[in-house]
Amino acid sequence: MIPSSLAGRLLALLVGLLGAALLASTVAALRAANANVTTLVTSELEVRDRIARFALAQRAESLGERVGVVTADFAFKAAVASNDRNTVLSALANHGERLNADLAILLDTDRSIVLTSADAKEVPASLLTSIDTTSLKTDTMLEVVDNRVYQLVVSPVLAPAPIGWLVIGEELDEQTLSELAQLTNADVSLMVSGQTADSTQLISTLGFARELATLKVDDVVEVLGEQGWLTRPVPLKVDATATALRTDLLLSLSLDAALAEYNPLRLQLIAIALIALVLAILLALAASRWITGPVKDMVTAAQRIANGEYSYDLKLDSGTELDTLAEALSVMQDTVAEREFRIQHQAQHDLLTQLPNRNYMYTLYQRYLREHPIRASFGLALMELENLAQVRDLYGSEFGDEVLRAASQRVTHSLRRGDMAGRVGDQQILLFLQGLGPDETGSVIEKINEQSQDPLLINGVPVRPDLRLGFSFSPSHGSDFDDLQRRAQLALSLARNQGQEFAVYSLGQDESHLRQIRIANRLQEAIGEDVFHLLYQPKFSIGERRINSAEALIRWDDPELGKVFPDEFITIAEQTGIISKLSEWVVARVIEDQVNLRKAGIDIAISVNLSGLDVLQEGFVDGILEDVQQAGLPVDSVELEVTETAMMADADSARRNMERVEKLGMRISIDDYGTGFSSLAQLRSLPVRELKLDRSLVDTIDEELGDRLIVRSTIDMAHHLGLEVVAEGVETAAILALLRDMHCDVIQGYLLAKPMTVRALRELLAQEAQSTAHMIETLDHHAGL
Repeated sequence: MIPSSLAGRLLALLVGLLGAALLASTVAALRAANANVTTLVTSELEVRDRIARFALAQRAESLGERVGVVTADFAFKAAVASNDRNTVLSALANHGERLNADLAILLDTDRSIVLTSADAKEVPASLLTSIDTTSLKTDTMLEVVDNRVYQLVVSPVLAPAPIGWLVIGEELDEQTLSELAQLTNADVSLMVSGQTADSTQLISTLGFARELATLKVDDVVEVLGEQGWLTRPVPLKVDATATALRTDLLLSLSLDAALAEYNPLRLQLIAIALIALVLAILLALAASRWITGPVKDMVTAAQRIANGEYSYDLKLDSGTELDTLAEALSVMQDTVAEREFRIQHQAQHDLLTQLPNRNYMYTLYQRYLREHPIRASFGLALMELENLAQVRDLYGSEFGDEVLRAASQRVTHSLRRGDMAGRVGDQQILLFLQGLGPDETGSVIEKINEQSQDPLLINGVPVRPDLRLGFSFSPSHGSDFDDLQRRAQLALSLARNQGQEFAVYSLGQDESHLRQIRIANRLQEAIGEDVFHLLYQPKFSIGERRINSAEALIRWDDPELGKVFPDEFITIAEQTGIISKLSEWVVARVIEDQVNLRKAGIDIAISVNLSGLDVLQEGFVDGILEDVQQAGLPVDSVELEVTETAMMADADSARRNMERVEKLGMRISIDDYGTGFSSLAQLRSLPVRELKLDRSLVDTIDEELGDRLIVRSTIDMAHHLGLEVVAEGVETAAILALLRDMHCDVIQGYLLAKPMTVRALRELLAQEAQSTAHMIETLDHHAGL
């Protein structure tokens, strides 16, 4: 575990470094000692190898001398020459004490066995073949006879030519190995190994030799090495016959025993290392205290700075660079104190107006609730400078900022004691009005108007801000700050929509607002689901006395929201940027229905309403034209209806986009004419063929003379410009008659037919004469026909 303090880490570092160095040197010394012992033991084994070989050679030489005495005996030679078995045995018995042998074999000149001692039940073939009959010298060898290892001496019997060979042997048994072990001062093992485990024999002075009896020589050396023994194999004989026996003498020395002599040295090294480590710990402890003492003082100072205490006096006299660091820390303390004050002010205030921001207003709200826990009564007023955007467009952003600053100061001066104004939006100021109720809004408006009577003078330019306010009150409208601000925003929107100076939130406005939010959230998913459908409202041509077209109207029946009317979701779709997807769906469905109507022999045009965003979007109307052509429909089978507001929002872009499709024959109509501010002269430059009068102009012409004159003059002027006129919202025969007298071209409304499904439209057009008979009758009656 790493210490958490600097002193602990420094101590751990110093102790760790020295400890690692001591450990490395100690381990290196111990390893060197072990390597030295291993090398020494290996050298001693080489010496013991030579001693063992010399001892075996001396043993063979002694045995050879004894055999020579027997083969030189005349009686023995005579017995061998006469092939007298009993005499040979008698001669050998006479020399038995002198020979002191464990095995005796007499062979004739063709290597046939004449006689053997009782110990030799079976003479191996390797022995017989290894005797050189051409040599008259005594020879020594090592052989396995009856699973015993013998050191043999082979001597010819000469008279004077060879008449036989006498083989005398001494067994290399445990006693012999013990004598070799005493002579070499090492453990001795004699191992005869063959190709199979059954042919392996092991005699050893080691106490655990039985565990090695089934292994081969190399394996025995490896196992002994794992148990702490160094072993040197001394090959005595390798049999090249079919038995493939191998005889080895193994000399073993205990490495552990040799290493035990160095135990005092190891203990001394470890003791020295421990003493050095203790001294290092003491030295490191003193050094860490000397170094970290001033650091601790500076840490204490830094912690106090972190906790907001900026009065701590830090002075060091260590005589090191830490004194300079302490002085820098003191300077930093003063700098942080100043900067924190500035940051705190910036975090709670708007940088432009220096008014409190929303976070500070929320803090004020919470403090007010703590001071008035039982019944907190206050009001929130959201004030908007409506003409600030126009001022910025006219004079620039910097000028607009000056206007906002000056207006903020005026608003602040108009507040009562204890009230607060804060900037919460680009051109919105939130007023926190303590103890104010809904019935007292007049006093606030009066004081604000008093301050706003004179225009602001900014750089010599007089500016009068247009102020509009929305009020919400606690506790009648809630107690949550976010809810109250949102409801003040709703009241401000109501005041803006109604053209009033101010408005107060009323219960129930939330439901409408929340429904708009739900519609916006649901709209994206609804486009991909089967919740929209189209209805078609026929248009009747007065001149042609027939239905010549229909308008596609989108409807939304949602499983969650119920019926959602176009005036609810079209605006939201435009605000959220989904209107183009919705328009694409409508166009695709209209094209599909138009194809089916054409197959049924019905030839009318269907108009589609487009949003201003669709018209201004590059390539959108071109895509509609391409879809109509790909469906195999005539270009004029689909008409486009665009509101005058959308066309005039960016007349140049609208004209460029619409001229391309109009040149190819697609009809374009201005929808809802009369609700905007455009004139026929402005529309003249646009590629339109039709003008649709809004129902707000049409539905009162039978009662209001002024409206009747406006509609008549509009129709006349449109005709002079070469435009056809469509009147929508026609619901009475009187209005129809008046429009006919005014030479209106086409009518649309409930008097003719309500919006219907494409199937109902097909049935209506299939029997058009009967369904429109009342329309024709009304027209004829009014004309006096």
